[in-house]
This record gives sequence, structure tokens and C-alpha cells, in this order.
Amino acid sequence: MEVQEFLERYDDGERDFSGIVLRDVTCMYNIHLSGVNLSHANLSGADLCGVWFEGADLSGADLSGANLAESVLLRANLSEATLNEANLTRACLRNAYLDEPLMERANLTEVDLSEAIIFWSDRSLRYTRRYTDVILCDTILPDGTIRNDHCTTLPDGTVRNDPRL
Repeated sequence: MEVQEFLERYDDGERDFSGIVLRDVTCMYNIHLSGVNLSHANLSGADLCGVWFEGADLSGADLSGANLAESVLLRANLSEATLNEANLTRACLRNAYLDEPLMERANLTEVDLSEAIIFWSDRSLRYTRRYTDVILCDTILPDGTIRNDHCTTLPDGTVRNDPRL
């Protein structure tokens, strides 16, 4: 399906797009897709910067290499989603549901995970194969703590992601 058809069908009230393939999409900046079902969709490499996925079902979706910077994933279901090398910089995942997502080398700089429901074998996001080399810079965890892993502190005291990863 082409992105234009997808957006038209969404505008017409359709919400179930489970299993859809929208790889490498580049024209969805700042679109509102609240309540959409994209479970098991292939959105790898898609530019989804600023997209509103409030209450969306992205369970099992492939978001590898996707740009989700500044997206709103409030109350979104990301169970078993693949977010390897995804850019989630400044995304809002408040109250999101994350049950064992794959997040290898994902960038979670300045991500808000406040009150997110996370089911990882290790809730501290430390060194398991499901989230190796995840960039956590000024990342707010569900308990309100701020994590800075794989970051560089600049001379002015600001913390930024480590470009070596």
C-alpha cells in the first residue's frame, strides 16, 4: 500500500492496518495517527518524526532504523516491537506498554518513559541482548530517575549521545 492510500483510509475512519508494509516512508512528518492498529507492520527505515501514535497498537511492529524523533507514543503498545537502531530522540512514551521490545543501538536521548509499563527481564535497561548499546542521555525512566548511558559530557556540562556508537 502506498502512504497516500494509507492516510486517506485512516482519514476515512479505518484504524486496522495490522501487517501493513510501509518501509522507508519519508512523508509522514507530524501526522496524527491516534488509535491506529499497526501491529506486526513493517515500518523499518520510515521517517515518522513527530507522528502522534497516541494509544496506537505497534505490538510486534518492525521499526528498525525508523526515525521516531519527537513522536508521541503516549499509551502506545510496543510489545515485542523491533526498535533496533531506531531514533526516538525526545519522543514521549509516557504510559506506553513495552513488553520485551528489541532495542539494540536505539537512541533514547531525552525520551520520557514516565509511568511506562516495562516488562524486561532487567527493568534497569542494563546490558541484555534485547537492548545492547541503547543510548540513554537525559532519559527519564518509569521511576523518575534520569539515565545517561553511552553519553558524552561536554565541557559546558551538557550531556549528548556518544557518536562512537
